[in-house]
Amino acid sequence: MIFVPNSAYYLYKLPKEPAEHDSPTNGLRYVYVSSKDEGLGAGPLQWKPARFTVNQSASAPGRTIAPSLSNRSAILTILYNDEPSNGPMNAERGHTKGVVSTDGNTGYWLVHSVPKFPPEIGTSFSYPHTGMLYGQSFLCISLDAPEMETVGHQLLYNEVTVYSASVPSQLSARFPMLVRAAKMLPVDQTAPFYSQQTVRSRAGEEFVTFAKSRQFGKDLYADWIAPALDVGLLVESWQHGAGNLPSECAGRPHSVKNVREVTVGSGKDRFSTLKDHSKWAVEYGDDGRYYLYKLPKEPAEHDSPTNGLRYVYVSSKDEGLGAGPLQWKPARFTVNQSASAPGRTIAPSLSNRSAILTILYNDEPSNGPMNAERGHTKGVVSTDGNTGYWLVHSVPKFPPEIGTSFSYPHTGMLYGQSFLCISLDAAEMETVGHQLLYNEVTVYSASVPSLLSPRFPMLVRAAKMLPVDQTAPFYSQQTVRSRAGVEFVTFAKSRQFGKDLYADWIAPALDVGLLVESWQHGAGNLPSECAGRPHSVKNVREVTVGSGKDRFSTLKDHSKWAVDDGDDGRWICVGDINRQEHQKQRGGGSVCRLSPELAGLYRSMVDSVEPCPKSVGTVGII
Repeated sequence: MIFVPNSAYYLYKLPKEPAEHDSPTNGLRYVYVSSKDEGLGAGPLQWKPARFTVNQSASAPGRTIAPSLSNRSAILTILYNDEPSNGPMNAERGHTKGVVSTDGNTGYWLVHSVPKFPPEIGTSFSYPHTGMLYGQSFLCISLDAPEMETVGHQLLYNEVTVYSASVPSQLSARFPMLVRAAKMLPVDQTAPFYSQQTVRSRAGEEFVTFAKSRQFGKDLYADWIAPALDVGLLVESWQHGAGNLPSECAGRPHSVKNVREVTVGSGKDRFSTLKDHSKWAVEYGDDGRYYLYKLPKEPAEHDSPTNGLRYVYVSSKDEGLGAGPLQWKPARFTVNQSASAPGRTIAPSLSNRSAILTILYNDEPSNGPMNAERGHTKGVVSTDGNTGYWLVHSVPKFPPEIGTSFSYPHTGMLYGQSFLCISLDAAEMETVGHQLLYNEVTVYSASVPSLLSPRFPMLVRAAKMLPVDQTAPFYSQQTVRSRAGVEFVTFAKSRQFGKDLYADWIAPALDVGLLVESWQHGAGNLPSECAGRPHSVKNVREVTVGSGKDRFSTLKDHSKWAVDDGDDGRWICVGDINRQEHQKQRGGGSVCRLSPELAGLYRSMVDSVEPCPKSVGTVGII
């Protein structure tokens, strides 16, 4: 019987340490994560040290591969490696290493980076001495039998070097692609010389597989995977010898950068790429940015468990596709779930006090009374010292304090709410801290690890709610650049500014008219303004999101956004302050971006606006 792993596991075999740290397990230790570890909501996913070493049959690779090596009669198995365990290197065929195995009902695909591994079918499981020195990577996916032919198809494009195979006669007719791969038969070598296919694990997880032949003639990562996934990549691969490709940024929509150093776990295992033979790539920067609209609660006759919790969003992955106007996408999860975009963003910051600097600010905090004196501001700022994010939102009493689990307040269900999240490199975080000081944020929960506080003095000042230098002009306009290189213009005012954020500052600063959606309940609402100004600023009255099902008035919307009112509108701003008389005397701000695509999305939602008042003294002539 074949051993099928639990859905999938990722494994990192650690490099051999220097001689002074030598031990019987040196060069054989590994860490791993499996499907069981994902989605637990207990903070960031962590590598787990294995109980066994990689050469033991009780290790994850051992338990996976050993049954396939020993059972020739009932299991179809293909071992492929350009540096096989029983012969010379093959430098003509694909640079590929792995194991494919099925008993006709279930199977697995193990992709790895270890030369001369595993041993031939008919032998016992072992791990080569030559595989100890460098780091190595493994990915194992459990599959149902119908998925195995897709794997066989990809192996043909990969031009794998098969050095040991077992193809029982009762299985060969069912798996013709695997049989062709086992025989190393040629794939149809006509353009485009590559194949992108999706396989689904036994647990239903989708894996997108990329396989190229030698005729493709380009870099796998920069020329195919990055544009296909529409993301930037950080790539860890073998960088010994001549001909290494440099990091690539210029002239490409997505950068592809080579990793130089890796730290696994708590920091004990840190090594350069020169000690690492693994092959992996991780998305870089492009998915750290999203705009989100939490929809208002619908009338009682439309009630459901998700009423008041649904949201739509667009992320950096949706921009620039050229497939027509940008559209809001309905989320799979509700805003109160930890798997939602806010949940996945915020939950790690709430759970990790010791390593992440986090500031939660809200003039209506989740753990105390409203603060009507300081800024009318709401958001989260968080950094681990390498990267970070700034989440600007409009939700009172959100999120919960640091040290608690992610949740969404019941009070936040009734009205529409806005979110903007920007991923940032550490160097940008101090600019955010500077803006928070001007905004006079109310910090209700903060974690400032001692190792990070000297590096982020502005964030520390903001966390302590220290006063900003209150001399004119009482405002600050700064630019921050996201990890993907997108510029955001941030506007932050203190109470001493004493004017409307939108009409008196943002509109003239950007040299545009604005349509502003903000809270218009109660007394002191500022009217639409046109006369005597170079740019009109009009209040939005009604909004339609998506196809028209979600249409609501500003009285049902607590979001704060402003969009360029021009025919070719280009600017979109998301912030945390309203157009009301008393808010002139409070701190607050907005984060703006030059993007015709996004501006068009927000502009398309505006159904009606409040007209500007007629000028006093105007005489009509008939």
